[in-house]
Amino acid sequence: MIAIIAESDSDIETLCVFLSKMRGGHRPKCVAKRGVRGAGNILREGEKIAKMCKNLGAKSLLVCRDADNEDPVKLASEIFRIISPAFGGDTIIIIPVQMIEAWLIADPDAVSKALDRMRIPDVANPESLRDPKNLLVKHSRDNNSKPRYVPDIHNAKIAGHVDINVIKRKCKSFATLSKFATKC
Repeated sequence: MIAIIAESDSDIETLCVFLSKMRGGHRPKCVAKRGVRGAGNILREGEKIAKMCKNLGAKSLLVCRDADNEDPVKLASEIFRIISPAFGGDTIIIIPVQMIEAWLIADPDAVSKALDRMRIPDVANPESLRDPKNLLVKHSRDNNSKPRYVPDIHNAKIAGHVDINVIKRKCKSFATLSKFATKC
C-alpha cells in the first residue's frame, strides 16, 4: 500500500494514471492521497502528512513536486531530509523538470488524442522548456481567448494517452517514477 503527496489533486491523479499504465492497467492501492495546494506546502506540511500516511499503514510514500526552475537534486534532498524520517519507510521523491506538464508534452500525439484538434510541436527535450504548462495553454487557445486546456481537468486525461516509452526517452526525471512503478 502506498501514499502519495503532491502539489495538487490533479498531479496525484496524473501520477496514478502513469503508474497504472506502467503496471498493465492496475492502479496501485493507495491508503492516502494528499494534494497540498502548491509546491511550498510540501515542505511546510510534508512532515505532518508523512506521519499520517505511516499511521494509515502505507508501506511506501511517493512525494512529487515540480522543479519549477530550482535544482532538482537539491530539492529532492531537502524534501527527503524533512519527510523521510517522519515516514520511516520507503520514501520516493520525484521531481519533474520543470513541471509534470513536461512529461505530458513529451508525447504530442497524446495531447491531440486527449484534446480534440489541439496540436503542439514535437519537443525533443521537454524538460528544457521553462514553462511547459504555458506551452499547453498557449496552443489550446487557437482563435479563442479562453484556453481549452485546463491543467486540473486535462492532465490525467492526457496521461491516459501517453506512450510511456516516449516519456522515458525524452524526460530523464521520469525514471524515478518508472522504477517506483515496478515496486508498488
